[in-house]
Amino acid sequence: MSQPYKVESSFSFSCSFSFSEVSGVFYFFSVSHHRLIDQPRAATYQIVLSIWSMLTLYAILHDQYIVWIAPEHFTLYHEPLGDLENPALIATVYAIRAVLGPGFFWGLAAAFFALSGTRPLMPVRLVLLSALVAIICIEVISALSGLYVWRSGRLVYPPSFYPDDESLVLVTQTIQVSCYLAGSAGAVMHVVWIGWWRRRKDGFRPDSEKDYEKEKE
Repeated sequence: MSQPYKVESSFSFSCSFSFSEVSGVFYFFSVSHHRLIDQPRAATYQIVLSIWSMLTLYAILHDQYIVWIAPEHFTLYHEPLGDLENPALIATVYAIRAVLGPGFFWGLAAAFFALSGTRPLMPVRLVLLSALVAIICIEVISALSGLYVWRSGRLVYPPSFYPDDESLVLVTQTIQVSCYLAGSAGAVMHVVWIGWWRRRKDGFRPDSEKDYEKEKE
């Protein structure tokens, strides 16, 4: 049942973006920059770079324990990276590749939802703290899914999601798939929560202050 490289082809991000994806990045950045032009640029850059950095560090640490559980997850079931043979180093490179695009999008979306518009702005510190909480939740969900497979011997996902029936690879692949799914959901929930927080804060503002903000537009 061994299927080399299936992990890479099925569930892994790549640095090679298509033309449409690159265009989407620049379009979203231009729209966000236009909406955020009146806000301190340092706050925007801090949110984007901090969330990207936190996600990158998390991905690297996450993949290191995947290597500890089953080194073949990266050495056998991922495409070779030139002459690299060290499993930990291979995992580090794939971790960085995996969050290169998603980390940027998450950070930019968080900055857009936290700083654009006329509603009360969310403090940068709160944006980053809530992002950290989301990342911790993502890891807890991922680790628990792998623990379930290890303890019960049952698969969480369809057999086609797994490159081999070797027990430890079943565990690591479950963790990785859960991480991608939980990561996507976590990022969306984070920016939605930011919007909810600002809307709730706006409801407590005096009407005179709201009218003043509308006149400024």
